[in-house]
Amino acid sequence: MHTTVVCGSTCPRFRSRPRFRGRIELEHGPDLDSSGSGFAVCELRDGTKVRLRPIGPEDREEFLLGFEHLSPQSRYLRFFTPLVEMPDRLVNRLLDTDDHHHIAIAAERFGPGERPLGFLGVARLIRDTNEPECADIAVAVVDEFQRRGLGVCLLDELSRAGRRLGLRRFRALVLPENHAVKELLRRVGFESASHDSDGALVYEIPSSSSNTG
Repeated sequence: MHTTVVCGSTCPRFRSRPRFRGRIELEHGPDLDSSGSGFAVCELRDGTKVRLRPIGPEDREEFLLGFEHLSPQSRYLRFFTPLVEMPDRLVNRLLDTDDHHHIAIAAERFGPGERPLGFLGVARLIRDTNEPECADIAVAVVDEFQRRGLGVCLLDELSRAGRRLGLRRFRALVLPENHAVKELLRRVGFESASHDSDGALVYEIPSSSSNTG
């Protein structure tokens, strides 16, 4: 899951709406909502279709299978530290989702004969308890599916979920060497506002009050 964004520490007002280039096509299910029901189908640039759906503690096995498909560099860029395996405490925290403070949306293979082989990507938001209209976000995509439009699709659907929750601002923290994510964030409308105390880049964007699709 090399396409990676992690939380920042400041959340000022934003000026413009995000302009996501990905397009979510819904098939065989309702749009995703803040209660965690429904799913969406995203068609990638090469025509591959993947299903996006909310995840929780019951998805532990598929979540860990996705982690196994990360290269060492991808793991470092995602978690800001080398990880050979994911500690149980971290897994539990990342899957401890609800319908208000923490939402995670995953992409999985979709089509006739497809069976779960681990998540292809995960996007999440966590509401800032000190600033309830602001959320920290993260998005990650396995190496095989990078640069195919999946990161944009996940960000698009995450933005929709955020608006339904009443969120008005997103923020993200990125390592300076994570060039793929910096380009992704610039493309969808994030602005680099500052550096945190450890030198990581803090990006900001409005969640917008209208649909992107």
